[in-house]
Amino acid sequence: MGKSQKSGFEDLITLHAYIDEPSSPTLVGTEFILNGLQDAEIEQAKKLFLKFNDIRVIEETRFGQVLSNLGNSGGIFINGVLVANEDNFLFSYNITSLNAAIKKAMNRERTNVGRTAYANTVKSILLECNSQEVAESLSADLSQYSYGSNHDELKWIDIQQHAAKILNNFKKVVFVTAEDIERGTDIVNEARLGGFDVVTIPNNLRDKIAEQNEGEETDNRVRIFTEFVQERNENFEFKIVNENELSFAEKQVWQKKDKIFDLIGGKPYQVLQVVISETMQKDTTTFMQAAAVWEPLTRRIIIWRPILNNEQKFCGTLLHEVAHATSGATDATRIFESELTRLLGIMGIKAVNHQ
Repeated sequence: MGKSQKSGFEDLITLHAYIDEPSSPTLVGTEFILNGLQDAEIEQAKKLFLKFNDIRVIEETRFGQVLSNLGNSGGIFINGVLVANEDNFLFSYNITSLNAAIKKAMNRERTNVGRTAYANTVKSILLECNSQEVAESLSADLSQYSYGSNHDELKWIDIQQHAAKILNNFKKVVFVTAEDIERGTDIVNEARLGGFDVVTIPNNLRDKIAEQNEGEETDNRVRIFTEFVQERNENFEFKIVNENELSFAEKQVWQKKDKIFDLIGGKPYQVLQVVISETMQKDTTTFMQAAAVWEPLTRRIIIWRPILNNEQKFCGTLLHEVAHATSGATDATRIFESELTRLLGIMGIKAVNHQ
């Protein structure tokens, strides 16, 4: 080894290797003899190479490997050589597929390569991962989002989305926002009692997952809160109440249904039956107990029993569901609103003329 002028830069003196004829022509390989070094310095140097570190490979992808952490930080290796340390990374990574940004950022010492050079490749590695171990680690870290203590990989929205997707494949999990918990506390508790892991996620991730779900088959959808409520409602069983089981006051209100139908010109042909239920589905928008529901397949209107405690509410609820039946439209649509307005107009005219 020696120091010489750098080629093309005569004013710079750099370290060079001088090559002589081999003293032992039969020796296979190269033997290095390093003088004046302590064992601790050798060990420190060896830590720059993945081969000499006690790091476990968690998952391999075509872009590189996900590794266990390097002590208390994440190590970034390129083809087994350490180039950077990330204090707030969840994993360490060995990049084996080098893009132009990484090649440009590489220097002779292979150290202090900036995050901008390898960030996209780290993302690509994580997006290729499908193992349960990676998914659980990412999702556990994601659940710390509301506390502001998650690692830097989980600040990338596409990694958050991928973590939710692969965890959904391995476990019974429901992804909820803080708003979902506040508005639908009882449903969240019901999910937990049903054996689901509840993972809190930010609103922007919920929106990305909802958008992704639109193009997926039902079995492949990530179970966010609205998906869970819909599944719950589809598997819901009503507890139908026989008219004879009603109290005298409830019967008085219930019998008003025939008069309401008479006022709008008779029970619509779309409605085969009107029944009462002790139990009721949750509304998919407010997550509150629905007052009633129209079932197109069975052609029946199901009214929640407590509605019979209020004559005015019963009348409004019945007309609301009739409008669904006759219009074939859902809430907050122009067709539904127009049909409901028509029914209210009929009732209004008859009420005014009666006066």
